[in-house]
Amino acid sequence: MLLAARRRLAVDNRQHEDPDVSKDKRPRSFPDIKRYAPLLAVIVVFWVLFFGIGRQSEEARPNDSARTLSSGCSGDGALPAAISLADFDFPPLLQASLLAPFSADDAVTLGERSRTFFSLHRKLRVLDQHLSSRVDSTPVSVREQFDRFQDFMGRFERLLFPWLRSPIAKLYSQLQRTPKTRGIVITAGNAQVRLTMVAIQSIRGTGCDLPIEIYHVGPTDLSMANRGRLQSLGNGYDLVVRDLLQDLGGNEFHDGGSWAAKPFAALLSSFSEVLLQDSDVTWVGSPFMAFDDPVYRKTGTLFYYDRRALEPIVKTPTRETALKLLPAHYRDGTLPTYLIQNAIVGNTSQHNMESGVVLIDKSRLEHLYGLLGVCKLNSRRERDFFYRFFWGDKETFWLGWEMAGSGGLYGFSQWPAGQLGILVRGDQDQTEAVSSGVYQTVITEPPADPRILRLCSLQLAHVDGTGKRLLWYNGGVVRNKFRADSTPMSPTHWALEAINSRWTIDKENIACLHMSPQSGLTVGDEGNPVESEIFDLSGLEDEGDALPVAIEWDEKVVFDSVEEWWRESGRRLKMAKLREKVSKHRHNGDEAFPEELSQFRAKDSKRLAIPKDAVIVNHIP
Repeated sequence: MLLAARRRLAVDNRQHEDPDVSKDKRPRSFPDIKRYAPLLAVIVVFWVLFFGIGRQSEEARPNDSARTLSSGCSGDGALPAAISLADFDFPPLLQASLLAPFSADDAVTLGERSRTFFSLHRKLRVLDQHLSSRVDSTPVSVREQFDRFQDFMGRFERLLFPWLRSPIAKLYSQLQRTPKTRGIVITAGNAQVRLTMVAIQSIRGTGCDLPIEIYHVGPTDLSMANRGRLQSLGNGYDLVVRDLLQDLGGNEFHDGGSWAAKPFAALLSSFSEVLLQDSDVTWVGSPFMAFDDPVYRKTGTLFYYDRRALEPIVKTPTRETALKLLPAHYRDGTLPTYLIQNAIVGNTSQHNMESGVVLIDKSRLEHLYGLLGVCKLNSRRERDFFYRFFWGDKETFWLGWEMAGSGGLYGFSQWPAGQLGILVRGDQDQTEAVSSGVYQTVITEPPADPRILRLCSLQLAHVDGTGKRLLWYNGGVVRNKFRADSTPMSPTHWALEAINSRWTIDKENIACLHMSPQSGLTVGDEGNPVESEIFDLSGLEDEGDALPVAIEWDEKVVFDSVEEWWRESGRRLKMAKLREKVSKHRHNGDEAFPEELSQFRAKDSKRLAIPKDAVIVNHIP
């Protein structure tokens, strides 16, 4: 508008110039003001409105200092808008109460203290990042108060996690700086070497090439020879064996590894996305399918259910102990929906989670905190108490997330636990049928009901994200791991647990999931499944709605391979032990071969292509 007015004034000047006067000496002439009065009025009004309103808005708008003070922050913007100095100003008495030692059986204090720590640690991270980017502009008073808060949090962290050699902030920073990686973590000791060898072969047999880290707890937990045997299954890069004691402080595993080592191995592994599995897990489908599960993609975790229809309870110390670890308002009865569905909290079973396979994305802060909570429950002092109420480590995973204040951020599989095994009639001996394949009719009083159909084994099965295909199972690969001469199992069916399912379990821990009478199957005297007409169900107890699913041909190929892996691993371990005996004999100056080695060589020399007079050296196969 101003530019247009100037142009019109310039044109008018040119029109009023005197043509008789030279350019250099032309007198100036002025435009007719009346002619342009409306235009000038518009310009003046526009000027007043624009600059007047702008000045008023500047006066009305509070300055930065007012804004930060109104939110409780320092006037120079030294703190994030959502945090004030009061958030990290802890009086000495409050600090002393939070740093006071407490007994391992005080579950209420453990839960509350842990949630307080992780809540403060979240603020510490935000403050640290904010102040690090404003080193020059941060007031000295703010920096000093932050340093005092950081010192307090360091002492708080050492109280709860004395075994950590690196601060939590450093662990998380490393996960954020490095590219995301996926891998499989297994904990194993000398007693689990053969199972671990089969587990590794089952992983590779599915075509999965994810790197594997095997953790043990010191040289007494896994010997040098057994470490070498496990490493021989890799190519030098895709499988490594690591000692937890090299990365942990304190004396957490004076009594060996056991279940407690598992969460520590997941925490200290080099992978940001971890698939943690037991040594007795066998894969039917690929572990990649677990990472592709919709629950994992959504939450960054994947937990699997245990047999939730087994051992129904009304109120036991197990539930009471779990509730003590939860927030106080949960203990008062105000439970979120996801916890009402939890079998332990919801009072429907003593079992909720099965920890044979657990997936965790540690690069998400809430999951790193949750995993630290699990490690706390499996620490030496705490596990001596909590293992009295929970079966090892399995329930400590979801409880660890609750302790970390990350409740509801973890995810369980959409599908219940399943059973993998063989069908057994109600009047047949389940123990002998599973352990030796012999189907004996039992004579009981009152007589057992032959209409009952059960799916029996020691193996617990889990399915993929679709719920239609077997993915993995645990409990070992043999019929009965409690019998030394047990052979690999040859399952015929699998089934998923239903809400109203019925389980029975014998003295050798062989579990039977009762099938629905509507399955249309029964079992012959030799153990062969046969189709049957629907029985007269009068007088029959409610057997539940579980239905058997026959093993597919490609799954049968996997079980045949497992049988071969089991035999081969046994042969390799036996040969290795005999070689060690030879080495010991020669070290003692005895050139004679042990008798069992001679027998072994005579039996297997053709298959192994070892001449009878060959010199056997003590090397790791």
